[in-house]
Amino acid sequence: SSKNIHLTDSLCVIGMVDEKQRQQGIIMRVQCIHSKHIQE
Repeated sequence: SSKNIHLTDSLCVIGMVDEKQRQQGIIMRVQCIHSKHIQE
């Protein structure tokens, strides 16, 4: 499931760089951290 991990990383990066949608970015960042925590 390395594709899922790559997708999660991509969403995390998008959330971090998207300052115009800061609220959504924060949500995506949290989801990224949460997903990584579950996978590890």
